[in-house]
Amino acid sequence: MKCALIFLVLFAVAASECVWPEWKCNWKCGAQYACSYGCVSGRCGSSCLGYCRINIFTPHGCCSDCNEWCYLDDGAGNYATCKSNDDCDAFRDNACAGPCTP
Repeated sequence: MKCALIFLVLFAVAASECVWPEWKCNWKCGAQYACSYGCVSGRCGSSCLGYCRINIFTPHGCCSDCNEWCYLDDGAGNYATCKSNDDCDAFRDNACAGPCTP
């Protein structure tokens, strides 16, 4: 029984929706709907729902396993800038600064 429980826990973590392993994982929505976020080309980005929103039910502000992403807003209407994934921690819950694209 203990082995089955450990397997289920490991499976749940492995099945999380953080689709880009090189980025960090925002767990605010739990493992199933967690969003990837990190630094790309000097700007913070995050997984998001654009076209995928039509076909799936995912809680508002959360993500799916769809490979869509956007640059994040810095809170002042500009792109959030970064040099590393850690620089994006402060912006991980911000809205997209532009469209959510595949």
